[in-house]
Amino acid sequence: ESKPEWCTLSAVEGQAGGAVLDVEVGANDGVPRDGKVVFKMGNVAKELVVMQDGESIESVLAREKEVLKKFYNALNGKGWSQNYGWDEKTPVDEWAHVRVNDEGRVIKLIFDADEQGLKGKFIPELADLQKLEVLSVTYAGEVSGEIPAEWGKLKNLKELTLKNGGLTKLPDAIFELTNLEIL
Repeated sequence: ESKPEWCTLSAVEGQAGGAVLDVEVGANDGVPRDGKVVFKMGNVAKELVVMQDGESIESVLAREKEVLKKFYNALNGKGWSQNYGWDEKTPVDEWAHVRVNDEGRVIKLIFDADEQGLKGKFIPELADLQKLEVLSVTYAGEVSGEIPAEWGKLKNLKELTLKNGGLTKLPDAIFELTNLEIL
């Protein structure tokens, strides 16, 4: 009858008038969470408490920083015309091209036409930036190859802009991005 939004219930074939439900829980990259699934049959209601461990925000932010460093290295970050802040000492929210939300999670990577020097291949690990809403590279210069299929996991992505580069293929997984407004 009711369930947390991060749970999905699927009926599995039952036996002799009974039913079996499969409870699937979405990935949790934040604090532990719990919720109740309420089953009701006639006048009888039963609750099932679903609990899920989570990562601390500190470990999530550290993982995101590692992804950004890998992105920087894969795309010739040392050769970018604007690469200020991309070091261990500077907080990520002060890095060129990076925007974060109030928690410090990466929500935008914006490389405009003024940025020169990008070359290499996009990394699949960018999919680990689970709060990413905008990825905009309006001068992809010498970026080549395929867009990684893993990017289909970027469920919060609203804008994917990749211009003037040598990208060769748009993976089918991109069409799974239901929040995508700009492609």
